[in-house]
Amino acid sequence: VLAVLVLAGGGGGAAYYLGMLDSLLGIERASKVAVIELGAPVRFELPMIKADLKTDKCRSALVRTVIVLEIGSKDVERVEASKLRIMEAVSTYFRDVERQALVGRKGSDKFRYDTTRIINNLIAPARIHSMIFKEFVVQ
Repeated sequence: VLAVLVLAGGGGGAAYYLGMLDSLLGIERASKVAVIELGAPVRFELPMIKADLKTDKCRSALVRTVIVLEIGSKDVERVEASKLRIMEAVSTYFRDVERQALVGRKGSDKFRYDTTRIINNLIAPARIHSMIFKEFVVQ
């Protein structure tokens, strides 16, 4: 009998705390909803970035890319003001990367992650929503 009472009491307590008995008992719980206004996404195309890749050979590999950023409409001015710093930071990143590190899906994903981090640091507190490579050529 004691075990049945403990299980019934535990089940009833759990149902009360999970809110399953609210409609039966007439309890109205206030719920809080956080709303984040991101603004309408806008596509912002950076100018073409060309850079030499790190190499030990006489002839260095070249990378050419055009990046399109998807950002909030309120952040366009911040990105426009930081455009030259973004291009310089991405070019500097390329100079420290070898050609083999950019080849294939793994290399592309690493470049996307690193570039997103670089750009977000430069335009903070704004953040980019996504990044599209309009052109990405490694020669």
